[in-house]
Amino acid sequence: ITSDFVYTWNEIMAEICRALGVSRPDIVHIPTDFISDVAPIMHDKLKGDKAHDAVFDCGKVKAVVPDFVCRTDFRRGIEECIAWFKEDSRRQVVNPEVDALFDEVIDAWRRQSGA
Repeated sequence: ITSDFVYTWNEIMAEICRALGVSRPDIVHIPTDFISDVAPIMHDKLKGDKAHDAVFDCGKVKAVVPDFVCRTDFRRGIEECIAWFKEDSRRQVVNPEVDALFDEVIDAWRRQSGA
């Protein structure tokens, strides 16, 4: 269920970094088309709902359940998620192939953009 809270991708990343204790994140903004060119396997995952910002209308839920109020904002929700991951080391497994793919895309963007 969505809520009436609206966040930009930068705000979402800032909250994730804050919850992780990362004070100076290295956030790299890369166009979806560039990512798709470098890593075609990511095309379908990005071209759908992740390529564009969206604000969801909760009107239908509120019409059926007028007393519904989202009590958990993103900050609290991401803190709870991160706590859940930290509770068990088996949940903290990095996929080396995905990690390498992300590094490849970032490196290609920095070479292309001169960053």
